[in-house]
Amino acid sequence: MLSIFLDLRSDIVYNISMNENDISYLIFLIGMCYGFYHYGRQVGIQGAIDYLEKEGILEFDDSEK
Repeated sequence: MLSIFLDLRSDIVYNISMNENDISYLIFLIGMCYGFYHYGRQVGIQGAIDYLEKEGILEFDDSEK
């Protein structure tokens, strides 16, 4: 009975552990999420400002101070 439990436990521990590919995929995923977040934020803010300016809610001067 004990040997069956230990064999089952070692298989579970082996399946849960991360190998080199999993770590690479995780780093890639984190990097892509970070990049898409910043790109989406930039495009979203720019789109919102353009929309508000088109609707006449915001007005910008082209003159420098």
